[in-house]
Amino acid sequence: MVDLKMENGQVLLEVRGWSRVLTLKHRLQFPYVAVRDIHRAGPDLVRRLGRGLRLMGINLPGVLTAGTFHHRRHYSFWDVRNPSRAVVVELAGERYFQLVVEVENPDATIREMRSALRALSWNT
Repeated sequence: MVDLKMENGQVLLEVRGWSRVLTLKHRLQFPYVAVRDIHRAGPDLVRRLGRGLRLMGINLPGVLTAGTFHHRRHYSFWDVRNPSRAVVVELAGERYFQLVVEVENPDATIREMRSALRALSWNT
């Protein structure tokens, strides 16, 4: 699971617990302008992962997906145990095309991030 928040025009993703070891990451940071969208992960997302290449991390279907994956010339970062609590952050112009991560409260996270993105875009 991760903590996902916006601070000072940056998207901060803090990886928690054992996921730090499994993903080989403890923190990711992106400028807010790189965020194209944030939404709930659909049920077909994990099935699509099976067609990609795991670079660093672990994929135990139905149990845990964590790490960096490569699919169709794009990198994605995953940290998901419970797909019903997963969100997808789509990025542009960054190393990762998307972040697929489990958060404590997906709906609240999406609302907060969209609100912060709207507020930041009004100020630019």
